[in-house]
Amino acid sequence: MSTFLKTKWPQTILILRTTIGFLLVLEGIVRGRAIIAPITQGFSTYTSALWGRYYASLNQEGFRDSEHSESKDPETHRLLIAGDSFAFGAGIKSIQNHVGAQTVKRFTAQTNKKWEVINVSGPDTHTLEHIEFLKAGLDHKSKE
Repeated sequence: MSTFLKTKWPQTILILRTTIGFLLVLEGIVRGRAIIAPITQGFSTYTSALWGRYYASLNQEGFRDSEHSESKDPETHRLLIAGDSFAFGAGIKSIQNHVGAQTVKRFTAQTNKKWEVINVSGPDTHTLEHIEFLKAGLDHKSKE
């Protein structure tokens, strides 16, 4: 073995081990942060799935909404929202802060009538799925 390899080889190994160690620690930090405080992305990711498990409670129909009775008070008006992750409230921890709840608050304030929102939305969905969501939501209308 040449003198160059004898003197530089241990340094190269040390640099390589240090770099690998640093990258492993960095990955641990990133994974820990994802578990402690998951965030949503505009596409399916591990942290989006974690966020959904932590914050998005689903009703029996599989939507992020409260349970609705088959019959409603005649004085109550219903608002049906069907859509993607925006209507679902992806990234919004409290169901009271997403678009449906905020819209109902404004409708109630403007009309002085009682409103109830039926949210049939889901993240990572497309228009054909929204049509199926809409059909599921309209079942509530037919049961009134």
